[in-house]
Amino acid sequence: AEHAANMAQMHERDRARYNAMASKWFFAENNEDNGHDVVDLHGQSVREAIKHTGRATVNAVRWGEETLTIIVGKGQHSDNGVARLKPAVKQYLRTQGWLHQNDPTNAGRIVVDLSAGR
Repeated sequence: AEHAANMAQMHERDRARYNAMASKWFFAENNEDNGHDVVDLHGQSVREAIKHTGRATVNAVRWGEETLTIIVGKGQHSDNGVARLKPAVKQYLRTQGWLHQNDPTNAGRIVVDLSAGR
């Protein structure tokens, strides 16, 4: 039984490591052509999406952008078609005091108003 528990722990560590590698790859691929005013969170876990959102807002402010467009997707690939990223990112933005709204032309995007400060 101890051997099985050790194997399970080893597999869990491997899974976490591969997920982290995939997350980094997805993020790099999805954002390599974006400017400082856009961040694409497709393929990210909620935890990674929050981390990237924090970095992207700081970076966009540093570059003097007036808005930041966060691409969260519409949740079509989520379990049971229920979006997880959009509500989590919007909650994070609220807790950080950023004014934001859904992009009226694309339900899979959130636009953060950086010019108003927080």
